[in-house]
Amino acid sequence: NGELSSMNGIQSLYFGGAEDLTAGVQLYNRYGSNIFSIWVAFKNSETYILTGDSPEDFKIKPISLNIGCPAPLTVATAEIGYELAQDVNRNVVLWLSYSGPYLFDGGVMIPLKGLENYFDPGETECISYTNIAVSRAWYDSAYKEYNLLIPSGSTQSTCNKWFVYDLTRKKWFEKYPAAYPQSAWPVVSTVGATYIYGMLDTGYTMRLENSAAWDSTDITQ
Repeated sequence: NGELSSMNGIQSLYFGGAEDLTAGVQLYNRYGSNIFSIWVAFKNSETYILTGDSPEDFKIKPISLNIGCPAPLTVATAEIGYELAQDVNRNVVLWLSYSGPYLFDGGVMIPLKGLENYFDPGETECISYTNIAVSRAWYDSAYKEYNLLIPSGSTQSTCNKWFVYDLTRKKWFEKYPAAYPQSAWPVVSTVGATYIYGMLDTGYTMRLENSAAWDSTDITQ
């Protein structure tokens, strides 16, 4: 910070106003014969992209001045070739906004419909906006699924709902574990295999998606 200040901000990048950035992620895609690698930057209620390869050609462009990411640990990328239209496949970034989950391919933002009740203040199951930052999400490459944990209910301070978006079928479904993880992340083994591990607020770490049981108790299915 001191070094940048001494240069009068000449190397600084400004995304809109003075509000803090909440999250950012790199996204790669190919459009026709052109290859693009962009950085998607989020504020609570705004989204931008950064293009270019160096300070000499960096460009910042607003994508939305209404939709952002107040839950930074819900940002995840999926490099699967998500089908946006016939013969149009893209890598995508997914995240949670104040109005629900969104998907972005570098061109357009798409709401992932199906969870509207959880983002409607008139519904009892509406997410706790005060605690929305405790929401967590991750992409499971083995099943091509975006997993989302949220605090459902106006006074809820921990994640008590687990939704999964199937990127192949483009549908949501819900999971009902005996105890809800409060965070989770992919782990890559020395031979390249990917596993998902989650943490409970009881102090335990568990490997997820590992058999049809939850802590040795059969899962109803």
